[in-house]
Amino acid sequence: MVSEPIHDAIELAKKWLLESGIQNSAENRSRYGSFNAWYDAGIEEHAFAYSEITGYGITLLLFLNKIQPDPILVQRAVVAGNWLIDRATEKQTGGVLCRLESRQDTFVQRLCAFDNGMCLNGLVNLFKTTGDTRYLNAGMAIADWLISMQKPDGAFYPRYFVDIQQLEHAGNKWSKQPGSYHAKLAIGLLNLADVTQNNQYALTAGKICDWAVSKQLSDGRFVTDPQKDNSFLHPVCYTLEGLLVAGQMLRKEQYLKAAQTGLEWIWNHRKEDGGFPAYYTAGKRELAESPDINAQISRLYLLLNARERVRHDEKEVDASIGHLLRYQCLRDDYRALGGFVSGEAWFLDEYPNGIPDHVNAWVTMFVLQTLLLRNNPSVLDADAVFYLI
Repeated sequence: MVSEPIHDAIELAKKWLLESGIQNSAENRSRYGSFNAWYDAGIEEHAFAYSEITGYGITLLLFLNKIQPDPILVQRAVVAGNWLIDRATEKQTGGVLCRLESRQDTFVQRLCAFDNGMCLNGLVNLFKTTGDTRYLNAGMAIADWLISMQKPDGAFYPRYFVDIQQLEHAGNKWSKQPGSYHAKLAIGLLNLADVTQNNQYALTAGKICDWAVSKQLSDGRFVTDPQKDNSFLHPVCYTLEGLLVAGQMLRKEQYLKAAQTGLEWIWNHRKEDGGFPAYYTAGKRELAESPDINAQISRLYLLLNARERVRHDEKEVDASIGHLLRYQCLRDDYRALGGFVSGEAWFLDEYPNGIPDHVNAWVTMFVLQTLLLRNNPSVLDADAVFYLI
C-alpha cells in the first residue's frame, strides 16, 4: 500500500538529508563529507560531526540508491566514507574516533565500540557498491579492533580512551556499559564475513549475540541499566536489530525468537495514540517518547512480519507509522524543513522546562527508512538486512 502522506514525508526527508547541510559539503573544511548530529533551529547551528551517524548515513544513502539508483547518492556516500578514513580514523588502533567537536575542530579522544560497528557496516556496504578496496581495508581494520574489545564471555568493553590508553569497564549510562545493545555490532561483522569469507568475524558476531540472549528476561525484556532495573527502548531495539540480522544470516532460531519475544514485550506497552513509551523503570512505563525509537519499533515489526514472526492488527501498525509524521519539521528554513525532530525522551533530565528544537540526523534516518519499508514492501528481501541502520 502506498500512502500519499507517507510518500510526501519521504520526499521531504530525502531533500533535507541531501540539501539542508546536515551532511557537510564544504570541500575546504575538516568536516567535509561527515554528518552532523543535528541542526539546532533555536540557535541556528549544527552540532558536532558524528562518526556513528556518518556510518548510518553511508548505509542509508546506499539503501536509497538500492531502491532508486542515483549517482549523487553514491557520491555522497563516498565522501562520507572518505571522511571516516582520512579524518576520523585513529591510526594506532584502526578504529574510528567518536566525534569532531564543532567549535574546537578537534576529535574527542575516545573510540566507542558501538559507533565503530555502525561505521564498519557503512564501509562494507560502500565497498560492495563501489568495488574500492580502500573501504574494505578500513572496514577490516575496524573489525580487528572490535575483536580486541570483546571479552571472553562475548560482551564488549564500551569505549577506549586513546589519550590515557584505558578501557571503560562500566560507566553511569547505558552507552558506557557493556550491554546487549552491542548485538547490533553483528550486522557489520556479518556483512564483512559475507564479503571476505573470514569466519572469525562471524564467530565474533555469534559470541555477542549468545551473550545478549543470555541476558533476556522471561517476559522478553532486556535491561539496559542493571543498577536501576531500567529498560530504555532505544538500545533495546539495537539488541533486537542485531539479533534479527544474526538470526537470519547465521540461521539461528534462538536469535530470531529472542527478537520476536523482545518486540512483543515492547508492543504490549504501546500507547493508545500509536506511540511507544521510551522508558520502563521500576515496573512502570515512562510515557515520554521519541520518533527514532518509535521508528525502530515499527521497522522491526515490518521486518519480522515479513518473515511471518509477528502479526498485529494492520490498523494498529499503520497508526504507529502514521504517528511518526507528526514529528516532521515544516518550518520555513531549508536547514530544518523536512527533517524529523527529537522527542522528549532524550531530554527528560537535561531540559525539564521544555525540549530544544533539534532537527536530528539519526532520528530522520530511522524514520525515513521505516517509511520507505512501509511504502516499498519489495525492498524487504534477504539482502536488505545489511542496509538496516
